[in-house]
Amino acid sequence: MSLFRCCPSERKLTEFVESGAPRRVAKHLEKCPTCRAACERMRNDKRLLSELRAALDAGLDHAAREKILRLCERRSE
Repeated sequence: MSLFRCCPSERKLTEFVESGAPRRVAKHLEKCPTCRAACERMRNDKRLLSELRAALDAGLDHAAREKILRLCERRSE
């Protein structure tokens, strides 16, 4: 039986991805493939943004920067 009557809010899922809390979200994820997938997308987005920031900090040329921004736009659709 799920600890939630319905799925946690996006805010709660984000909080879980960021900090691992609250624990009851972890219990919910054990039984809910939809929320597990949402958390995995959040983790992937977080990784992508981290890589993008690092690349921008390293100083990309204009063409490379534009290519990355186009990829990000497609990802957000």
